[in-house]
Amino acid sequence: MAYNNYRVVLRNEFLGLSKEISAPTRNELNVKIENQQRIWSEKIQREINRQNKEEMKSKAEKLSNMDTKKMEVYSNIIKKTNLTNSKKYYDSLLDKSKYEDFKSKLFIPILDRIKEEINVPKQSILEIILKKRKERRIQKENEAKSIFDERTEKYNINLQKEKADYEVAKEAFYEAQKKDNDNVEKNREAYNNGDIQQIESYFRFVLENSKMPEEIIKDFELQYIKEEKTLIVSYYLPNSEVVPRIIQHKYVSSRNEIDVVTLSDKKFEKFYNDVIFMCCLRTIKELFESDDMNYVDNVVYNGWIKYTDKSTGKDAESCIITVETNKTKFSDINLENVDCKECIKGLKGIFAPSILSLTPVNPYRKIDRNDSRFIESKEVANIDVEGFNLATMPWEDFEYFVRELFDKMFNVNGGEVKVTQASHDGGVDAIAFDDDPIRGGKFVIQAKRYNNVVPVAAVRDLYGTMIHEGATKGILVTTSTYGKEAYDFSKDKPITLINGQELLGLLNKYGYSNLTIKIRK
Repeated sequence: MAYNNYRVVLRNEFLGLSKEISAPTRNELNVKIENQQRIWSEKIQREINRQNKEEMKSKAEKLSNMDTKKMEVYSNIIKKTNLTNSKKYYDSLLDKSKYEDFKSKLFIPILDRIKEEINVPKQSILEIILKKRKERRIQKENEAKSIFDERTEKYNINLQKEKADYEVAKEAFYEAQKKDNDNVEKNREAYNNGDIQQIESYFRFVLENSKMPEEIIKDFELQYIKEEKTLIVSYYLPNSEVVPRIIQHKYVSSRNEIDVVTLSDKKFEKFYNDVIFMCCLRTIKELFESDDMNYVDNVVYNGWIKYTDKSTGKDAESCIITVETNKTKFSDINLENVDCKECIKGLKGIFAPSILSLTPVNPYRKIDRNDSRFIESKEVANIDVEGFNLATMPWEDFEYFVRELFDKMFNVNGGEVKVTQASHDGGVDAIAFDDDPIRGGKFVIQAKRYNNVVPVAAVRDLYGTMIHEGATKGILVTTSTYGKEAYDFSKDKPITLINGQELLGLLNKYGYSNLTIKIRK
């Protein structure tokens, strides 16, 4: 009778199994071990394959859910209108922040820590026998007390100074805040009195806060014509690459792969057209219904598309839809039930039979960038002289020269710079327009030919002008420098401060390497 003298317990953590194997010889035991491990390996692979298929299937379901939600978002653009009012706009501009509570940065003197610092001995029973030990302790304690008193006095002096500085900074903060908020209220009053710039700023706020699908960049321009109570809007609509086409991620079990299911060309064309029509109608609705002061009787909507011209490889744009309507007619439309295409036809809107073809249409009316403040630039004398000192040139010439510099900067990317008259420019020396959807917008530019540090008041005035103009960014250029308060004020605002040295760097970059700035002391 053979005895199984060799035994081993095998465990597999992945499968959660264990098994005892025995054999009369070591060789037979090894064969059994290898056989069992092979069986388990096959089970593991089958389990991995099963789990992988489940994961792939789950991934396909998640992606399909995302596909469905995205299609729903675009299908319901017309239903997601966001209405607001001017109170909300101007309230959002008010700075209601509180100045931080006083918190000293000084270290409070502590006697026990000073004793540790100078190694004051602890009181001991040995002092009864060793009197000098007691004397040394008392001497050290007196030394510690003297240091403590000296540091406490110094601490109290510095604390009072720190509190005084805090109160000055706090007062300056609230003064600046009040000035900014007063300016907001001044602009609110101007809006209530029908100021064109403020009306445009408000409706810009309306469109910027419209909750469009996240892939749609809110890139637009608008102009208000007060005499006609007309608002003209040029809106860059999403091109076909942005609008979703995938309707499902389908798991194929036989290949353990995920296939993408898309709309057919015909269905996508209809879907894309519907998205464009809905964007148009929704924007018009938001403008009319957010008009809390009844400033707008008519809206002209021009929808533009930016794309790459396949024949030239260059960037191009086309106006693909234009609609002009009045508030009375539009208010009679129930957008919940209309066919958007038929609705736009009823409003006498113009668009190509297939918007995907990007066939351009002529807008009913275009935005006119002309402004009564804008004037022609002029040549600045002596600017070609080697070593010419900008700090000594007449201030009006300096302003013209800065405008000339920024005209070169913006023209590189197809931008445009308009010069304003010095007599009634509202604090604006120049206005720059950049059509780029990411970095672009409206910029106000001011130039200060100073020989002293530019006061923070100049930066505050620029910020107020930005708000009044509805500008994206403000740029302040000087021959001098800015103080800490100016930089602190502009820190969290869309303001760029360019000092004398930075100005020379820009000038050198754009071909004015002969110029200098030598401040007169």
